[in-house]
Amino acid sequence: MSGRAGGNLRLRRVARLRGAGVVLVVAGLLAACGGGTAPEGFVRHDGETFALAHPEGWEVGQREGESFAALGETGAGGVRQAAIVQVDPGFSGDFGVTVDGLNDLADVEFTDRQVVADDELDVEGAQAGRLLQTAYRTTAEDGATVDMRQFDLFALSGDETLHYLRVNAPRELFDGVALRQIVDSFALSG
Repeated sequence: MSGRAGGNLRLRRVARLRGAGVVLVVAGLLAACGGGTAPEGFVRHDGETFALAHPEGWEVGQREGESFAALGETGAGGVRQAAIVQVDPGFSGDFGVTVDGLNDLADVEFTDRQVVADDELDVEGAQAGRLLQTAYRTTAEDGATVDMRQFDLFALSGDETLHYLRVNAPRELFDGVALRQIVDSFALSG
């Protein structure tokens, strides 16, 4: 990977973000932003460099920079459905190597993690896109073991901005159709 120190820092940032999905505190809940089109029962969020749709009723919070989080129902161990976007402008690494490295890092964090699917994906406005679907177990704050299901979408824009969308939920709340609609609605703009 070019810029190894920067790449490792990126891996650590995304790893922290991955862990944040289990216990995510969203400060300053905002009303969902409208605009664009969204599937029935969904609300569109238009950021500066990306857009996506999430189910109506999810709590939305804007995090530093272009980061975004939307939280749905609460499941086992107090873990909520979540859609989280992290934006990394000025990405200088190799896209495929970075995604593989993040995938390997997640395997270390979650030893029983299984990759259900790993596919290239056409993302509107992106020069490259890749989607992972995984299943794993995590420990919630209350000590409960929670079976999780997750989509990880990586999209690289023409100006070398890396976007990472994570959509996850406890297994009993994982609606593969609705949560996949979040992934399919993701587009780069700007």
